[in-house]
Amino acid sequence: MRNSLSSFPFLARVLLAACALSFSSTALAQDDGYVLFLDEYLAGDYYYARLSDLDGDNPPQIYPRKLRLPRKFRRNVEIGNADVSADGSTIVFAARKTSDYNWDIYYGSIDLRRSRIRNVGLLVGAAGRDEDPRTSWQGTSIVYKCDGNICIYPEIYPNPVVVSWCELWAPSFALSGYGVSFTKRCGDEDSDRIWHYDLLTGEETPIPNEGDGADRFAHYMDDGTLVYSHIDKDTGTSSLWVHGAGYTSLLHDRTRSDDDPYPDKRDRNHLAFIGWNDNGDNYDLYVYRRSRGDSVKLSDNISVIAPVLFRR
Repeated sequence: MRNSLSSFPFLARVLLAACALSFSSTALAQDDGYVLFLDEYLAGDYYYARLSDLDGDNPPQIYPRKLRLPRKFRRNVEIGNADVSADGSTIVFAARKTSDYNWDIYYGSIDLRRSRIRNVGLLVGAAGRDEDPRTSWQGTSIVYKCDGNICIYPEIYPNPVVVSWCELWAPSFALSGYGVSFTKRCGDEDSDRIWHYDLLTGEETPIPNEGDGADRFAHYMDDGTLVYSHIDKDTGTSSLWVHGAGYTSLLHDRTRSDDDPYPDKRDRNHLAFIGWNDNGDNYDLYVYRRSRGDSVKLSDNISVIAPVLFRR
């Protein structure tokens, strides 16, 4: 059985409450919130840090703290990408058992006071590879990679699964909740392209590619545009691009590798991403400020992968 249905009502209640909170609280919208990230794929851990004065002239650097999983659980798994509910109370993440190397999707409660993830439970489990979970903007569903295809949990849509002979990965939900984006690879890495899938009709639409380089790691913004990483075919460097109705254009080019864009779902001005460190040994955290058209670097010599912005 792929889905652990008994665990979803708890998660759905938490995420639905978060949705109502995120659109009704003006006071909280003034807070710059937190960032959660992975320091190393598989062998690493989740970390979080408070963000402040992001719109100022010189925002302070982050001071991360480890967000610890239960010891017994952590001993038996390696971890991957994660996402956080709109109210910052629930994490969904991918992990694989070291005993059989199957990837599953788990959830847990975030306890920032004690820097722990509590009440960890299995959300999606099956033989194979389930990873890259992303919550919907409404907080009612999760889209994820499932054995090279794209699945929705729970399966409440007419066409919940995107199946392809190509590898599909890095999905995200559109604001409406009725569409998802994903990266499709039908060959080598240069073949990576972004596609949109309509959950109501089952139709797939390619996002226009510029310059014949690879496109990957797309995420929908609240205005319906898609932000993604575009890799220059000649130089191998990547930058952030945006696709909207009738246009595709460069959004940001700060480092040799602008990657993993993630928007603040409660403040449309901020977009987290990572950039390859000048020393060439890790990725640093950046935040792009849409109102100012610039970015600020928030870490140095701290390995940051797959950043997620969230609020409490």
